[in-house]
Amino acid sequence: MKFNRQLKVLQWNMSAAPHAKPPKPHPNPKECAEALDAMLQEHNPTIVTLQETDNTLLSYAHLSAYEVQRGPTGLATLILRSRFRVVSNKEVTPRIQAVTLDNIQHGEPGILVLNFHLPVLNEDADDRQEAARTLIPKIDSARANSKLRLEIIAGDFNLPPYAAFIVGQSGLFANRDPSISSQRRSTVGRPLYNASWSIFGGSCGSLGTYRRASRLHGPWQIPDQMLLDPLLVDKAKVEVQVITKTSVRALHNRNGNPDRKFASDHFPVLVTISPNALIPYLNGSINDYSI
Repeated sequence: MKFNRQLKVLQWNMSAAPHAKPPKPHPNPKECAEALDAMLQEHNPTIVTLQETDNTLLSYAHLSAYEVQRGPTGLATLILRSRFRVVSNKEVTPRIQAVTLDNIQHGEPGILVLNFHLPVLNEDADDRQEAARTLIPKIDSARANSKLRLEIIAGDFNLPPYAAFIVGQSGLFANRDPSISSQRRSTVGRPLYNASWSIFGGSCGSLGTYRRASRLHGPWQIPDQMLLDPLLVDKAKVEVQVITKTSVRALHNRNGNPDRKFASDHFPVLVTISPNALIPYLNGSINDYSI
C-alpha cells in the first residue's frame, strides 16, 4: 500500500478555558471561529487537531466539509470528509483523544490521530514531564491497537520539543532527524519525526507558537507540536508554517504576540507533507522495525 497524495495537518489551541473551574469561554468566540474558517478555506487541511475549544466556538465555525470528532473536554479533531472515513473516536485519557481513520482512496493506508493537550500542573517542567510519563502505558495501548495505520500525534504538549518525555527513548522518541526515526525503536513503539523543530530560529513565520516569560526557555516557546510517522515523511517534502494572519484578521496584536482577545494565545501550526515519490507501506504490521 502507498500514500501518494499531499496531506495537510493543522494544529491549534483555540484558547477557551473549558478546564477552568468554573469554565471560562473565549472572550470573542465568533471572531475566533472566523479565523478558523479562514484557515480551512485558505489551506484546506486534511486533518485539524484543536485544543481548548468548546461547543460555542465550534457552533460559529462552518465545518460542513469536515467530520467533527469531539473528544475529552476541550479537544476536537476535524477530518476532511473527501479524504478519510472515521472508524473510531476514543478517549485515551481525559487529555488525549484517539481518532482512527480509513483512507477513502483504495490502496492507501489509514491513519491514527492522537490529539494531545497535556496539562500545566505547575511551573516546574520536570514535574510536568514526570506526570506525562505516567500516560505512557495508555498511549502505548492506543498505538498498539492501530498497527496497520500510520500515526500523527499533534497537540499542545505544554513541554518543549527537547523535553525528555518527547525525545527520550523511554518516551515518544520523537526525533528531529527522520533518518534516525526510521531506523530505531522506542519502548513505546515506533519512533516519530517531530516536524516542530523547524520552528526554531523563526524561519517558519514566528519564533514560536506561544509567548510567555520564562528564564529556562525564553519568551517564545513551542508547546504546539506535530509528531509524524517516519513512513509518512519518507521521500516526502515536509513544510512547517506558523500561521500569524488570515485573510480576515491578524492573529497577533500590535506587539506581534498571539492575540487571545480575537483569536488565541497560541499561533496555529500547519504541516504540509508532499510526496516526492511514492511512500512504501510495509506488509503486515508497520511496527516491525529492527532494533
